[in-house]
Order: sequence, then structure tokens, then C-alpha cells
Amino acid sequence: MLKNRSIIFITLCACMAMLPACVKKQDPSPRYDADACLLCSHWGHAEDAGKCFICKGTAVCTFCDGKGKRLLGTKDAWYEAPCQFCNGTGKCHYCEGTGKCFLCKGTGKYIPLKPEPKGGQ
Repeated sequence: MLKNRSIIFITLCACMAMLPACVKKQDPSPRYDADACLLCSHWGHAEDAGKCFICKGTAVCTFCDGKGKRLLGTKDAWYEAPCQFCNGTGKCHYCEGTGKCFLCKGTGKYIPLKPEPKGGQ
């Protein structure tokens, strides 16, 4: 009985001694660039900052490949219809054909959103 207690005590002491080594230390450095555009930094890469994250700066609709029309229907019966995303223009519907991020307007930097005025002014 005494032997079992001493083994348990030694095991607990060893576990308690190792506990500080198991604690995860937090990195004090920020996880993101506070000056970067929220959309570009989340969806894009640093070299693509300021570019539309959907069309990758091409300004072409990614759903119809810039043709303005898409094939709809089944394998046997299909028809050509105007693209629902660009409304047949062939331009990217997120950046409206500019190729730039619609939030930062292509700067890649954080631009604070302006709050709506109160009272409809």
C-alpha cells in the first residue's frame, strides 16, 4: 500500500514539474497589419493588395469569363442567357469593372467607413 502511494506521489510531482513547460505562451506582436485594408488583407495576399479579390484585378466577370452570357439548363437541353452576376456587361460585379478592391479603392490601406448621419440629414 505504501509503495502504491509513493508511486502516485512521484508521478504527480513529475506532472506538476512539467506543467509550466506545457503552457502556451502568447505572441505579443499583432496578428494583422492595422494599416492594411480589411478586405485585401483577409482575402488577398500582400502582393495583390488593392486588387479585386474576385477577379484578381482583371475587371472581368468570373462567372461568364467576360462574355456577358452563360449557358444554362441541363446536359441535353441548354440555352444561352445573359449573365445574372454582371447583367450581361462582362465586367466584374464586385469592383464594377475597375479591377480594384471596392473597399479601399485600390490603395490597399485601411479607409474608415463613414457612419450614416443621424436623422436623415
